[in-house]
Amino acid sequence: MSNNPQQANYYNKLWSVQNLKSIIYAFCKGFADSLKFTDIFFLDAMDQNRQYDRLVEKNVKKERLLNRGDSPGPSSENLAKKRALDKRSGKGGAQSKGGDQGEPKIMERTIKCCILNGCFFWFSIVVFENFLMPFLHWIVLCILGTTAGTALWSSVVPVLSVTFATLWVLPFYLLSKVVNSIWFADIADTAFRKTSSGRPKMMTSFSVSVADTIFTIVVESIFLIQSKIFSMCIPISAISMLINVFHLCLLNALYSFEYKWYNQGLELHKRLSFIECHWPYFLGYGLPLALITSYPESVVVSGCVFSILFPLFLVSGNQGQVVATYQDVTLKIFNPTMSLSNMLLSRTLAPPPMSTS
Repeated sequence: MSNNPQQANYYNKLWSVQNLKSIIYAFCKGFADSLKFTDIFFLDAMDQNRQYDRLVEKNVKKERLLNRGDSPGPSSENLAKKRALDKRSGKGGAQSKGGDQGEPKIMERTIKCCILNGCFFWFSIVVFENFLMPFLHWIVLCILGTTAGTALWSSVVPVLSVTFATLWVLPFYLLSKVVNSIWFADIADTAFRKTSSGRPKMMTSFSVSVADTIFTIVVESIFLIQSKIFSMCIPISAISMLINVFHLCLLNALYSFEYKWYNQGLELHKRLSFIECHWPYFLGYGLPLALITSYPESVVVSGCVFSILFPLFLVSGNQGQVVATYQDVTLKIFNPTMSLSNMLLSRTLAPPPMSTS
């Protein structure tokens, strides 16, 4: 009897050590999986090789069909049969070629994201802040002198910044969000079709799909606000930063995997529950993108960096293999967000009360 408490203490320590090891392993596995986006360079080539193998298989079947039977038939009959098979094979090849040309390429979409968000949007901001503004400042000082030019420039800078932000940054930012969302969906759907054995699954109905999309946007927005509120409530700056990064890691992991899960037919509450049950893996997976996008001070520049790198994490998320911990370590971090989202949507979408008169 005296050994029972000691044995219980030993097994508790053993469980703690094994669970801690599994948490660390899942975190490291998620971090490593997030960086496995080299498949983006090979998925298009893999698809072409797959089509070539199918074409070779069709040709083999055609030859077997032509050579079937021991009794030699008339030469005219064999010739007619060969022409019919060639015609059918050529028609199928044309359809395959046309379908291949119509299907978006992953590398092509990724390069377009880099050009749109990096070469045009981000580069225009850099040129305005580091070249155009200093050049205008120099012209004002040359014309009006140091004293008058400095006084005038201090009042002109806010006007130029607001004008540039209103007429260029805001419209381009909104436009890029729409275009990026379309390209991100193309990249995710194409990667899903090329790496899985089936087509993307749809929700039970179109209305359910629309409701899931709207609810997802609301939940992700409130979760981002939750991260800011939780980090502001902590007076210690280091802990506050860790809480913010923790939220961003899970949010970026949700961004990366939700296209895959949506194609698998999983609704939002199942996607969030899966992240809560396997949060060590998704914490490690979202860490690289969270650290990179947190470095720029400007929200717009951070969005540009995110849009440039996100296609890579879409591909790696499509290939990621989630690792479970030794025992259940569910973290209900989305509960406050889900409660607030349900309350807001229930009040917003609730039907008006019926009049009794």
